[in-house]
Amino acid sequence: MSQDTNRPTLTVAILLLILSTAHTVVNITRVKDGLVKYRDTFRGGTASFFEDASRPTYLIKNALNIMQTLLAELW
Repeated sequence: MSQDTNRPTLTVAILLLILSTAHTVVNITRVKDGLVKYRDTFRGGTASFFEDASRPTYLIKNALNIMQTLLAELW
């Protein structure tokens, strides 16, 4: 790396890339689960699945979103 590289900015950019990729993976998993895997399991259909805040993927998705937002805002 050259001396002109701003290491803290590069670190934050890489962390944001990792967090946004994880967020996308969790969202794709939620969509697959809600529309395919659990489509007939929840009373109220898929809308009930996506509204269920006790699902682990819901909690992980929101935690990733909060971490990404805080990292971006604090930097």
